[in-house]
Amino acid sequence: MPTHATLAHAAHAEHDRLPPGAPHPAARHVPLHSRSEPVAAPLRRPARAALVLGRRAAAAWTVVVLALLGWSAASTSYIVFRDQILQDIRLHHAAAERAAATQMAALNQEIDRLKSARMAEQAALGEEIESLMKREALLAHRQAALGEFGLAAPESGTIATLPKKPRPVDDSAEPRSPPKRARESRAAPIRASGRARLAALSDAYDAIEARQAAAVVHFQSRLDRERGELSELYRRLGVGEPTQKDVGGPYIPLSQGPLRGDPAFNHALGRVAAMQADIRRLKQGLIHLPVRSPLDTNELEETSGFGSRPDPFYHSLAFHPGLDLRAAYGAPVEATAAGKVVTAGWNGGYGNMVEIDHGNGVATRYGHLSQIEVKVGAHVEAGEEIGRVGSTGRSTGPHLHYEVRLDNEPVDPTRFLTATNHLAAATDDAGSAD
Repeated sequence: MPTHATLAHAAHAEHDRLPPGAPHPAARHVPLHSRSEPVAAPLRRPARAALVLGRRAAAAWTVVVLALLGWSAASTSYIVFRDQILQDIRLHHAAAERAAATQMAALNQEIDRLKSARMAEQAALGEEIESLMKREALLAHRQAALGEFGLAAPESGTIATLPKKPRPVDDSAEPRSPPKRARESRAAPIRASGRARLAALSDAYDAIEARQAAAVVHFQSRLDRERGELSELYRRLGVGEPTQKDVGGPYIPLSQGPLRGDPAFNHALGRVAAMQADIRRLKQGLIHLPVRSPLDTNELEETSGFGSRPDPFYHSLAFHPGLDLRAAYGAPVEATAAGKVVTAGWNGGYGNMVEIDHGNGVATRYGHLSQIEVKVGAHVEAGEEIGRVGSTGRSTGPHLHYEVRLDNEPVDPTRFLTATNHLAAATDDAGSAD
């Protein structure tokens, strides 16, 4: 640090370098009001300059000291708080790791949820497709059954193609989690398209089922009406309905057949089958009912009716067990129903006579024949020629004596003959009903 003497010596040296008459540097800074005061000794000015320089030096040293103190304080603080700072850093790192782990767990949970949802959706979709496949197979069996009854198939093009089963979720694949919005945008159209196709298939199958059910109902109504007409005919003719014969086979309930999954449809088809069997039995019975004409003509002319009449020989009332039908000598005589010949020859007042047993207690007799063309035991069909018109036996001229017997009792043949036109189609279709 400079001493007072050094500072004074420096002030005198500066004064010596000034030009003659120049004021002293210290005097330049003296205020005007102090110029009248006596000037201090020359040694006072160097002391003031030294004082200024000392203050500056002191300030510099103060700054240095403060810097050293700050550094020392910082070093001390670092040493003192180092463990705390490290602990805070570790805690922050641990918190960051926990946050990352939580986020990763949430992401894995979301992935698992999406996988579970996809697997559940695939399972539901697979079950729905499996159900539709079973419905398709059942509809095919139903249509095949309807085809056996001669019912028309449903319109073509109504059964759409079933979609493939969904593939299972691949758990071995690297989990990826695209943005939720992107996932939804891709998955939604696929789900909507698949669901729409399944809904369309279900609607198509519903329509087919409705058409099949309507066809069965309509068919049942027609069969019921036809069976009623045939039963009424048997009742009107006074002939019992024929029983079913020459049938058999193992008993297999409908519940164990191809349509075992559709009991209502099974029941409906069972009714249809039973009604068809009844109609077939009744139509087959018509073949053995004498509803045809015994002569090859649509216009029969009676010369004597059934019941009471004057006897042609005794002219008194007598019972006539049949009809006398006018015909030319030698005209062909035909069997009025199928059956077995039980009599073919002379039979008293009948002359040459043929008797045919038609079964179910029904028989017919053809008398006064000029010629017999069948033998006992022969089976004849309806419309088959069995002889020729004549006048043998108790007869007054060429004609055909025709009888119908039920349980060996004569009945009026007219009620059978009048049914000829009404049942022509039925008897012609009897063979096709087999």
